[in-house]
Amino acid sequence: IIRIQGATAPIWRPLKRDNIISTVDPDLKIQSKVLSEAKRLREQLSFNGYAALALQDPNNNRRYIFKKLGKLQGMTKEEIELVSPPTVDERQAEDENILLNNKKLPTISLRDDHVVHIEIHAKANQNGQSIAHIRKHKDMMLIKRNRPDLFPPPQIGGFNTAGAGAQPTAAATPPAR
Repeated sequence: IIRIQGATAPIWRPLKRDNIISTVDPDLKIQSKVLSEAKRLREQLSFNGYAALALQDPNNNRRYIFKKLGKLQGMTKEEIELVSPPTVDERQAEDENILLNNKKLPTISLRDDHVVHIEIHAKANQNGQSIAHIRKHKDMMLIKRNRPDLFPPPQIGGFNTAGAGAQPTAAATPPAR
């Protein structure tokens, strides 16, 4: 397995002949542990100040900031996922990446968190289907901004957050005794 640095995140792919045969030569980077640790500490110090400011804006991707802070603290991916487990949308987007990598186009739901889906789909193989799928998520974000009445209200903890006096949804309502 190799890690390829993508536009928004590294992409993990199996190392096969089809993945390394190309018209351009790959750049390999090998670094000592001492140098990589010093670089991580420098990035951590730099990012801590930025993260403190970025977390004050509720529109920023807080999960990404927390995960990045965990990574810069030296936590493993498994530790980070134990602290902040993948959301339903993250898991769904990862499953969709399998379809995209097989050049199949998954369907998009109105309930999808399109920002999360775009972030996860950036890790898929860059082919016509993945580019079209990401573009469709971006289109849905624009439609949601311009026509919020077309989208169901977000649900948090089994409660419909639209309007005051929110009532539990059918799935969250305890059975009658």
